Amino acid sequence: MLNTNMSETTEKSSFKQIFNKAVVLGFTSLAILTSAAGCTIPGLRSNDQAVTRGILKRDPSISQAFGKINTVNLLNGTQNKQGLTNISSVEVDQVSSEELFLLTLNKGLFYTANGGRSWSRRYIYPVDRNSDDVEAQVGKNDAITNTDLAIDETNSKVIFVAGIENGRAKIFRSVNSGDDFDEVYSEVETKTQINSIAIDPSNNANVFATLDSGVMIKSSDSGETWQKLRDFNNSAIQAGFVKEFDNTFYVLLRSKGLLVSPDLGQTWNEVELSRNKSTIGENQGNSFGLNSNNNSTEKFRTFESIQPIRADKNNWIVVADKQLWITDSLANPFNKLVLPLEDDKFNFAAVATDPENGKKRILASINNSLFESNNGGQTWSTKNTEGLGSGVGSINQIFIDEFDTDIVYLPLI
Repeated sequence: MLNTNMSETTEKSSFKQIFNKAVVLGFTSLAILTSAAGCTIPGLRSNDQAVTRGILKRDPSISQAFGKINTVNLLNGTQNKQGLTNISSVEVDQVSSEELFLLTLNKGLFYTANGGRSWSRRYIYPVDRNSDDVEAQVGKNDAITNTDLAIDETNSKVIFVAGIENGRAKIFRSVNSGDDFDEVYSEVETKTQINSIAIDPSNNANVFATLDSGVMIKSSDSGETWQKLRDFNNSAIQAGFVKEFDNTFYVLLRSKGLLVSPDLGQTWNEVELSRNKSTIGENQGNSFGLNSNNNSTEKFRTFESIQPIRADKNNWIVVADKQLWITDSLANPFNKLVLPLEDDKFNFAAVATDPENGKKRILASINNSLFESNNGGQTWSTKNTEGLGSGVGSINQIFIDEFDTDIVYLPLI
């Protein structure tokens, strides 16, 4: 574990020096936003086709199409209208109706206070816009590959960012909404990463993180110190708390499946997840799955992600064995959702359920297309996917606005 405290330095310069810095700063600001593979604005060149990354937003009060919200406020006080277009985005999280944070893969954390109309970067390591080595300071931040973001729901000023720097998994913490960060954890072993960070909603001093190696670590003092809690001996995909499900604490493992803990990770109970055998194309049998022989169940082989459907207590949706499955209780088998595609093996990038309507409205990104169901997965539509053409990168997350569920954000990677 390592704690890092850095302070900004300000140097007095002559008018000429300030002017030169301003010029350099303008070019540096553009460079840090367009440097990937020597790309230029407006798009990332890939296989001779422009690909939009960054983040898209659909607000039906404005348009049914997904539009780019990629404007970035630069260090020199100007704006780059295509600032995020070349940048792979990991996930978005929401603080208020207008305030959001966007974690990008290699360009750090961005913040908006106006619903995405413009974004400002939050630097892990301090950047002094008046410094002679501002480019080196920005470069130090760019050396971090970011993997997860967690915001304390009881105190949104507290933010944790997980990343990889010099081959080591690290955790950084801010207590002032991302204005400053401290490094609070550095993994001893190299060639591993932190897949998820989870904050206990009933006691925000308890913070957990899972490494892809299968190790879970815990802090009982808001990230100041950490200890190894458990080695699951299986790749840990994700972990989290479900406040709406009596504060259920869970971890999902690649092949072993779902474990839940009744005592903040001291002990774990394996949940026997099974699925009803079914075939693509069968008639729908209920509001959340397929008719099938309930006496004919089998275990899942591999898991990709799992989500609690927070608006429907005890309901879960899982991506496993290259299919989408749903259940109204972990005690019951999962049922497969039929999707309007020919292939029975899909590449799911993201799944989301409505914060208010739960499983009645499901969105899924499959093979880089967005599908939507408004009847529990019985039928699916792509009619609202205007703006998602071949020039759009892979959808990494589907985020439905918690304050206006008609609004949808799509980070692209």
